[in-house]
Amino acid sequence: IARSRGWLTGELVWQRLRLAVDAANPALAGYLARLLPADQRADGGWGLIASSSEETAYAVMGLLLLARAGELPAEGRAALKRAATFLEQRYRPFTEETTAVWLAKEPYRPRRVSRAFEISALLALAMEGFVE
Repeated sequence: IARSRGWLTGELVWQRLRLAVDAANPALAGYLARLLPADQRADGGWGLIASSSEETAYAVMGLLLLARAGELPAEGRAALKRAATFLEQRYRPFTEETTAVWLAKEPYRPRRVSRAFEISALLALAMEGFVE
């Protein structure tokens, strides 16, 4: 896995982390558990060009997957706290982001899918005690 923000695009991070945990591959899980927090932006979000709620949601779900598997180091827990703050500050019930992170012939945003991931990540963070 090359170290670049490009590997975070879409739900790729989720798939790779899921594969590492499901395959009981502690070396890969550990590598990703260190790499993902290192790619977090200063504002607490993740994103290819700038932080977006959707890409942050994918990173959060991946880190929570690692946490549940007992593979998340302290810097990962700190990253989840920063991500919780980022998602809380960006959440507006009746206003959605327009950042398109899905790619076909051109970038697009499946509104309901994107929003479901964003809200699910925020809810999961609250349920795991990362939201104050």
